[in-house]
Amino acid sequence: MFAQSDIYKIRIRSADESVADDSDGFFSVVEQIPPFLELLNPLGGEVIQQKTIFSINWEYANFMGNENLFVEYSFDGGTEWLVMSTGTVNSLKGQFSWFIDVNEFFFPVRDNYKVRVRTSDGALVSESPGTFEIVDPAEPIITLLSPNGGDKI
Repeated sequence: MFAQSDIYKIRIRSADESVADDSDGFFSVVEQIPPFLELLNPLGGEVIQQKTIFSINWEYANFMGNENLFVEYSFDGGTEWLVMSTGTVNSLKGQFSWFIDVNEFFFPVRDNYKVRVRTSDGALVSESPGTFEIVDPAEPIITLLSPNGGDKI
C-alpha cells in the first residue's frame, strides 16, 4: 500500500532492462473515501394521503455517478420490498417524487409502510427507521357560515 502523497512517478522497463520509460509528471495517491447513502425522508410517523405526491429524499456522497440505485417501499413493515424507481446516482440526485395513487393493490390504506434506497448490489442500504401511514384522501369539508338560520337578508 502506498502512503498518501503527490510526488509519485512510475517507471516501466523490460525484463532485460534494455527499454525503459518514466511518467512525464508527478501524480497523487489519495485515500479512497467510501460511498455514503442516508435516507432523510420519510423516517417514520408521517401520515400521507392517497392521491398526493410525496417527496422521498436522501443524501449521498463519494459515488462515481453511474452506480444504480433502487427506491423501494414496503407496506408490511419491511418484510417484502417493491421497486418504485431505479436510476443512477446522477440521474436521481437524492430525490424521488412518489405519486401515491388510490390503488388497493399497490398502495392500500395501512399504517406500516417503509421506504428504502439501496445500491443495486445491496452494499449500501438506508431505510426508514420507523413506519408511516397511508390514509384515504380527505373528503372536502364545506361549512355554511351564513345565512345559517335566523339571519335577515
